[in-house]
Amino acid sequence: MGGGGTAGADGAAQTAEAGAALESEAGDGNGAKTRGGAAGAEAGGAAGAVLASSGAAGTVRAAGAEEGAGGTACAVQASAGGMGSIDDAAEIEPEDTVRGKAAGAAAEGNAEEARRSTAGAVRGVGLASVAGGAAASAVGAAGGGAEGGSAAGRGRERRGAEDGGLAGWWAGGGRRRVGGWGGEACAAVMGAGVMVIAARFIDVDPVERTGQVSALAALQVRFSVLGLVLLGVLMGAHRWRGGRAYGAAKRVVCAGFAGLASGFLGGGIVVALRGTPWPLFGLSGDTGRLVQWSESIVHGHGSPNPTYPPLTLHALAWWAQLFHNGNTASAFRDMQIGGAALTGPAAYLAWRFVLSPVWALVVGVVPAYAIIDPYKPYGAVVMIVLLPLFVVSVRHTMRVGDMAWRGVLVSAGLFGLLYSVLFLTYPGSSLWSAPGLVAAVLLLFPWGKARVGKLLAFIGVTVAVFGVLCGWYINDLIGPGNVDRAYGFDAYTDPAFFSMWRTDMPGDVGQWPPPGELAGVGLFSVLTFAGLGVALWLGWRRPLAVTVACVFIGTWLWRMEVASRMWATGTVQLWPRTGNQLLYCILVLGAAATAFAASRLASGPPVPSRLGAHVGVLAAVLLVLGSAASSVSDYWMPAKTNSYKILAYVSQTMRKPDGTCPKYAPNHECSATGDQSWMNNFAGPRNH
Repeated sequence: MGGGGTAGADGAAQTAEAGAALESEAGDGNGAKTRGGAAGAEAGGAAGAVLASSGAAGTVRAAGAEEGAGGTACAVQASAGGMGSIDDAAEIEPEDTVRGKAAGAAAEGNAEEARRSTAGAVRGVGLASVAGGAAASAVGAAGGGAEGGSAAGRGRERRGAEDGGLAGWWAGGGRRRVGGWGGEACAAVMGAGVMVIAARFIDVDPVERTGQVSALAALQVRFSVLGLVLLGVLMGAHRWRGGRAYGAAKRVVCAGFAGLASGFLGGGIVVALRGTPWPLFGLSGDTGRLVQWSESIVHGHGSPNPTYPPLTLHALAWWAQLFHNGNTASAFRDMQIGGAALTGPAAYLAWRFVLSPVWALVVGVVPAYAIIDPYKPYGAVVMIVLLPLFVVSVRHTMRVGDMAWRGVLVSAGLFGLLYSVLFLTYPGSSLWSAPGLVAAVLLLFPWGKARVGKLLAFIGVTVAVFGVLCGWYINDLIGPGNVDRAYGFDAYTDPAFFSMWRTDMPGDVGQWPPPGELAGVGLFSVLTFAGLGVALWLGWRRPLAVTVACVFIGTWLWRMEVASRMWATGTVQLWPRTGNQLLYCILVLGAAATAFAASRLASGPPVPSRLGAHVGVLAAVLLVLGSAASSVSDYWMPAKTNSYKILAYVSQTMRKPDGTCPKYAPNHECSATGDQSWMNNFAGPRNH
């Protein structure tokens, strides 16, 4: 081992701060995951970063390796002590196949293959020695990993997956990756569950405004204390045993934040329904219909509405039979509370297949709070989860041309199954997004005669599986009797406005959209549009930016096309509901623009403290999510107003099954159906 390699190994062994740990994670589970200090090359030939241990400091940076596949900016920093790091700022799209192949090739001494994989996108800065194996130097291969995972092993893991061998992928490191993902899933779900359980011990009158304020403050105390405890765990892991557990602690903390955030809203719904057994809206509106339809399934008669998402209704019926002796109203109440609480974990875990932990939290979870919906939570959850699934799908199609046929066919079947499950849970998002998904594949696929056949096979099998599982339901959806004439207030608003979601309740809500500063367009909208532009600028050819932008454009065009026919047809066809998807897409692009910018900054001088960067970002996220959770929870507190507050108010004024009034019914008065004053707001379409 050369002097540079020795210095790197010593630096890794003496890790004084966990921020020095190398971390590069493949988002789809097929890629590499490495930790440890940067190491030099073997004397046999692969070039490494040669650092003088006598105080000279140097930096070797590998930025890019886009190769047309949505590159990853990666900063490998070597200091005087031989310590290397890759910041989260450089882990924007850790799924990059190119970098994983380069790492595997360089570790095996194949400098030529590594050079081809990185396409020459290597820059040396500082004291570096770059010889024939320049790509191997850039990825910091051939060094000892703190967790014992060699780059050669990681290369074998990726090759096993690309050859379609699940057993090879499992033996090559898949088991460890699944275990890590499972740990994050447990942390996220536990965070959500703790907040929901804690809310049950908040003793207030949820109908009185002072009780609502006290409840929101109590939830905020619990959320803040638990968040600070998680930050303490992160800082403790930085010091404990030289920071060996820092990477695992960071993942658990980020997952816990995601669970706490949506668990706050779940706890808010627990408070709003305190004292009443009914779900939001009692048995009125959509709640009553869903309870009735799922009850029909419980009694063995099937769903009386063939156009409503069947998986949702059957899941509701199954839950009612399993836990509530067939009571679908109680089951729907559980779905509202649990669905709201699990939205954060679902968003975080889905985006973890695309992004590193901190960026999955920032890009995926924070924007999700703009569309989170406890009333019918499955629609928002599907919408949120679909977006990272689209990114993974597009990324996968970019490399199917180089995969073995077995891998192509097996992965196509899995994607077809995933899309079918989400479509049968809530079809709207899939229909609106389909044109954009097709456009993203056409734009990013590396076209070539040798690859087209496998792409067509992948698409064909995916569509075939989807058609077998969902064809009957699609036939019901496009039938002539499936017409939507639900004219909520939003059907009369400017279709170009989607930056805020008020409600879809009927009636007069005053001026909407709110007045804007720039020709009627608000500053928030202008900033989100700018974020879209910056994301495309910095993330051009990245699957994340291109896919989300294409989905946004496709949904926008679908919205305008349907809205343009409203006068002639007298139908709405759910076009106002596309606003939530447009809002989530553009917020994700804005957050991604920040991530891409941070990636570019990572190629500059190293940040003073990696721990400080993580704590600073997570503290800001804690404040944002805590404030958003309180605001959204307040939005669902019971009150007799023309907003979603009326839903909990109906539940609080509806007579219980035993004939008594809910404990906190105003003036102890209730009725069989609850307060129905909201019905006065309904009006038919103005032109038909």
